[in-house]
Amino acid sequence: MKVWMDALFLIVIVYFALRLVSLLLKMKQNVLLPASEKEAAQIRNHPEKIVDLPNYSNQKCRFIVHWIYLLFIFTIFILTFLFDFSNWALYWLFIPLFLYSNNSFNLFAITEAGILTGTRFASWKK
Repeated sequence: MKVWMDALFLIVIVYFALRLVSLLLKMKQNVLLPASEKEAAQIRNHPEKIVDLPNYSNQKCRFIVHWIYLLFIFTIFILTFLFDFSNWALYWLFIPLFLYSNNSFNLFAITEAGILTGTRFASWKK
């Protein structure tokens, strides 16, 4: 059972890391909306939270925090795997933080390929 839980948790970590890399790649695309800070000031994810421009300089701190969080989770995974810590229920404490990571990026953009919001990307083809 522990092997299955370790494998499942590793798959979750890799999935969220790949999603973050995908977000970095999607931010390189041409942004159609918001093109300026005036347009960004009109778009809000939450009623009081103005969206940041979709470029690396505005999102740098959020990317660093997200990568540190992923590294911390991966380190805990490796330590529990190496020291044969049998309480795999510890892993489930970190899953809600992964699920709400979409809210940590204050990002919304319409690109030529689709819509980018938070850590999610919806292609026009879908």
